[in-house]
Amino acid sequence: LDGEFASVKSTATRLDQRVEALQSNADRLSESIKILNETTLKMSSEISTLRKTLQTELDTVARPADINAAVTPYKDRIAALEGSLKTFEKIEAERAAQARGVVLSLELANLQRTVNTGAAYAEELNKVKAAAQGQVKLDELERYATTGAPTLATLQESFRPLIYKIVQASQPDQPTSLLGRFVDQAKSVVQVRRVEHDADDTSVEAIVARMESALRSGKLGTVVAHAKNLPPPNAEPAQPWLKQVKARTSVDTAMQSLEANLKSSLSKTSLTPTR
Repeated sequence: LDGEFASVKSTATRLDQRVEALQSNADRLSESIKILNETTLKMSSEISTLRKTLQTELDTVARPADINAAVTPYKDRIAALEGSLKTFEKIEAERAAQARGVVLSLELANLQRTVNTGAAYAEELNKVKAAAQGQVKLDELERYATTGAPTLATLQESFRPLIYKIVQASQPDQPTSLLGRFVDQAKSVVQVRRVEHDADDTSVEAIVARMESALRSGKLGTVVAHAKNLPPPNAEPAQPWLKQVKARTSVDTAMQSLEANLKSSLSKTSLTPTR
């Protein structure tokens, strides 16, 4: 275990270093784009001034035909320069966007690893938020960032002792004698239930069996749907557990949405070859 922990820690360190390097590149690209924008504005202002000056001087000494003949070459060169500047600006913007996408994908992978353990993931989520720069919605993930969401294995394990409580919730009051309590505890440990039920069976045992089957298959949304069919007295003991199921479902859905948005964003970002 120590060896595996050291390996994981080493991998996380390398990932952090790579993220920092990529973030640094992204910052440099952003600064380059800022300088380019300032240069473009300055050149545009100078070009506008040059046009006005040429037009004023030519109006006083030349005919319209002469003016056009003299100005046209400059207009062509100016148009070509402006086109080159726009192309370069677009390339740099796309490079910066792609660099941010790579950083975000790495941070998202770190977040997914922590989410999969069921632990709190506030630190990893903050890094994703910084890399995303407000381009994705993280509200659903923020709800459980400080507590985490139980894993599927944890939910399966915690459901087993809950089955008896759900089934017996609507039964008459349990015996209060020592022997009665002993027998009742034994029943909660050794549960004999039917595992197959008709499709139209609406008994509590049938509903619980369907919940258990869906849980084994990892279909948490189906588990919640079946739980809605439980009578109120039987549903009551399951409420805390169902909240954990809903938390896991919300987190998994939010992560899937994030990954889909990231893939879509990266597929739309293409770099134009520099000439």
